Amino acid sequence: METMTLPNKEVPKKKMVNPGHNQLKIEKILLIVAFLAIPLTLLILFTYVPLADMIKYSLYHYKGFTDTNPVLVVGNGADELFVDNYYTIFHSSEYWKPLEVSGVYLLGSFIQIAIALYFATIFYFRPAGAGFFKAVIFIPSLLNGVAISLMWLLIFKNDSQAQGVMNTLIEACGGTSVSWFNGFWRANMVLAFISVWRYLGNNMVMFAGTMESVSKDEIEASEIDGAGKWQQFCHILLPEIKNIVFLNLILAVNGAVQVFEIPYIMTPNNSYTTTFIMKTINLAFVGRDIGLASALGIVMLILVCFIAIIQKTFEKKAGAD
Repeated sequence: METMTLPNKEVPKKKMVNPGHNQLKIEKILLIVAFLAIPLTLLILFTYVPLADMIKYSLYHYKGFTDTNPVLVVGNGADELFVDNYYTIFHSSEYWKPLEVSGVYLLGSFIQIAIALYFATIFYFRPAGAGFFKAVIFIPSLLNGVAISLMWLLIFKNDSQAQGVMNTLIEACGGTSVSWFNGFWRANMVLAFISVWRYLGNNMVMFAGTMESVSKDEIEASEIDGAGKWQQFCHILLPEIKNIVFLNLILAVNGAVQVFEIPYIMTPNNSYTTTFIMKTINLAFVGRDIGLASALGIVMLILVCFIAIIQKTFEKKAGAD
């Protein structure tokens, strides 16, 4: 009787655990934790803790900075929830007027991005004197905001004591002086123009730097096919920098809502040019209403996040297409 012999099965070898490998892995983890510990601690202490405090303050009624017994809104009953803070904000047009001011700055930001794209495209083709003109456009973004505000205030100033440079030129030509900051559109268009002038260089440099990654071979091939500059921009340059364009659009919306420096210095008490941050500061430090100011800050934060989510959604759809 023949006996059947089963084939020898190779016994899988156990992987040898290298103690040195585990030690190296632990050291990497410890190194990462050590590098992240300080930045995360600072982020929590100076961002999330103040945010939590602001949310808490927005639920209280304060009589002033020295008020040690603020009234908790939710303690008065569910029917009075947010009565004097969030309810007041959403039922009074006074607190939404700054949104109209932000709209003017947002319009200016779109114009600024279009002009920055125009200049970046010109500089991509290396015209004569490109480096000089690029520096001239970028220099205003390096200047201090206070210095810029004071400089332009000397140009558009209009009061009984002294006239600005612009009104002096108008009067020299036989015209009458203009009150540049009297009226909603006139005042905000002037301030938006100053903001465009200041930040144009930042957008231009970002677009120009991204365009440098576009191969010149594609441009040369399109020229052989008879494509013009506009077609090269629309079909070659713009698709390559669309992510930077979306990023600048998001920054434009955030910047339009958070405008503060220039209008606060040039028109501190002008109701036509009051922005969200100026309104919040006036409520907190002039009106001494800490709770309402904190609630307005939370509403502004939610508004910015909502707009950013919408733009991110459009960005993903554009990327999928």
